[in-house]
Amino acid sequence: MKIAHAFATALVCAALGAVPVHAQCTAETETGRRIVTQYATQYGSETRPAGVPVVDPSQIRVLANATDAAVCQQLFYRYMGLRRDPETAPTDRHWTYYQVGNLYYVVVTRVSPPVQQTSEGIRIRLDWTPILIFSSNFDLLGTAAR
Repeated sequence: MKIAHAFATALVCAALGAVPVHAQCTAETETGRRIVTQYATQYGSETRPAGVPVVDPSQIRVLANATDAAVCQQLFYRYMGLRRDPETAPTDRHWTYYQVGNLYYVVVTRVSPPVQQTSEGIRIRLDWTPILIFSSNFDLLGTAAR
């Protein structure tokens, strides 16, 4: 039901010509590239979902709006359909979409810095960067965090 709702939302957005910023293919960040490269090329089978192979770095390609806009939108709405609240995407995140071999990876990094000065002093945020792994048919194969 949630996935159907997310796809319905995608159709309405497409009809109105409005694509949410997170559904667009965005320029990759250094952090996103480092994370996807480390995960896709180095980590062993104990941290990898079944059927997700280790790949050569040359098989990692960041998706671009000029050629892959529909793929990025499909991945975004598929992810949003899996969330408890498919209406809202976190606004303090940078979404980068990759093709890794014949799979798709979505890496969601924070925009705000991990160390912030507050009125109470310095605040250090320790959090994980989620990696979502989808098949070429946009089925979620697994998730990981770095």
